[in-house]
Amino acid sequence: MFLGSLLWSEPVDAAAVLDLVNDDDMATPSLSALVGAVRRLVSAGTPAGPQLVLDAVRREGTLKHFAAKALADAATSGAQPMAAREYAAAVLSESLRRRIESAGRALVSAATDAAEVELAPLVSKVTVACLDCAARLDELRG
Repeated sequence: MFLGSLLWSEPVDAAAVLDLVNDDDMATPSLSALVGAVRRLVSAGTPAGPQLVLDAVRREGTLKHFAAKALADAATSGAQPMAAREYAAAVLSESLRRRIESAGRALVSAATDAAEVELAPLVSKVTVACLDCAARLDELRG
């Protein structure tokens, strides 16, 4: 729904939301590639309609079957452009949960195998990533 809302948003509105959502916040690499293409289009002041996004990912060589399907699904999702901020918050909420789960797994694994000198930097790195995502989510939710 987030991608669908971006496809029909004015560039300035899409850019405001994309300032708080990173490409890697998306659930799949295909969605990340599509959001990245939207980001580049709106940064240039171009509306990011489905055909322009399709053309952008095709030109970049990142159009894969899954990305084409995700773009078609987004284009016909019925997402409301005016709800882009709320859709973005939902994306960041899921991203935060994935980041925390991944951090937990990484820390459990590192606790068993990693050298002591690697532990504190790892904790710091995953903490910063989770806190950054949480801060962007807080900003979206106001």
